[in-house]
Amino acid sequence: MFPKYQQIYLIVFFFADRDIKPENCLLDDDGTAILTDFGSVALAQVRLDKRRDALLLQDHAATHSTMTYRAPELWDPPPEISTINTTKADVWALGCLLWAMAFGYSPFEAEFPSSKSQYIKPRLVETSHLRVLATPPTPPLDSLPNVQQTSPQFFQSVLDASRLLLVLDPTERPHIDHVLDISANRLVALASLHSSVPSFSSSARGCGGSTSPHHDDPDPER
Repeated sequence: MFPKYQQIYLIVFFFADRDIKPENCLLDDDGTAILTDFGSVALAQVRLDKRRDALLLQDHAATHSTMTYRAPELWDPPPEISTINTTKADVWALGCLLWAMAFGYSPFEAEFPSSKSQYIKPRLVETSHLRVLATPPTPPLDSLPNVQQTSPQFFQSVLDASRLLLVLDPTERPHIDHVLDISANRLVALASLHSSVPSFSSSARGCGGSTSPHHDDPDPER
């Protein structure tokens, strides 16, 4: 996933996708992830000289960026910053995507009840700006089928990698080049654990399992 994204970033580094999510991520024959649906793509560097500029960015995100994968700065762009780099929003979305690939949902659209006796389906919740600002709760391993008997290390590794990307302050969030550097060893470790991971998200679409609403104003034609 990450090397493919780097290729796109290097080719069109003036742009940001702004809507990375499972439904826009397909797999080719050798398992390489390919981003699709670039209707949300826009210039990466956005000047916010006035409150109106911040509102325009907010409106664009409301229309084109899926709520459950939308970075905090796209919910409420800070007008006091003269320029914002929206590629950092893509890094946030990658963190959500990685989480969804393991648990079937974005960290901001589902709650996982704990039950040691049986598997309980995650409860979908409404995604909001306030929910995104809160630290996503760690899914209890006993709420995931057969995890305790198979590979709890896999899920912990995914959680650790996701939290590296889900940093609220975009200026503190890793740059994509840094993401590639810090994720290389983690991805190798995840691959070594992958064969023992149970399949429990039969409703998964794309390379994740999100069933989230698409945008603030869902449109079945999108």
